[in-house]
Amino acid sequence: MELKITVLHGSSKHKLSLDSSELSVLDLKNAASTATDVPVESQKLIFKGKSLNDQSMLLKDVGIKNGCKVMLIGKKIDIEADASYKTIKDVEKRTDDVEKKQHEIQEEIDGIQKGFLQKDLVEEALKRLQKRLLVSQEELMRLLEQLDKLSIGESLIVIRTKRKTTVQKIQQRLDFNDSLEKKIIDLTQP
Repeated sequence: MELKITVLHGSSKHKLSLDSSELSVLDLKNAASTATDVPVESQKLIFKGKSLNDQSMLLKDVGIKNGCKVMLIGKKIDIEADASYKTIKDVEKRTDDVEKKQHEIQEEIDGIQKGFLQKDLVEEALKRLQKRLLVSQEELMRLLEQLDKLSIGESLIVIRTKRKTTVQKIQQRLDFNDSLEKKIIDLTQP
């Protein structure tokens, strides 16, 4: 059964459609957080002049049914000002820098494979490329550690999602690093 509720936040009205009548106040807060960007822990819900303080109470027990209006008091989060978000953005930029370096390494490997370098210089060039790959890998591992150290609140979905996609991007870069290393190894073998 679908439950339609209007959440009033400031001058905004947010129409929510919830999937069940067996929902708690916390379920409503989570849905309201998604609609309004007000974190759950910053929300105060008011229905018919009463604060909904007990998050475990079922909406039907509070008297909320289809078509009801609930007032939400709370401040939106400023994602750009959040320290964790800034850290993630910095890590993302540094990951992009590593990606550029990896592509430069790949171009050099491709040049060696195509025979653009004299045979007597290949071995030394491959050693230098391996060292650069190792530096890239170490940088990526440091970035993962930096993301791992972040403590992000459960309700900050946007920040958790941003961290997750950044971790995935770093993992892709590590995989790419491995593929470049394999190419170098293949080139060093006669």
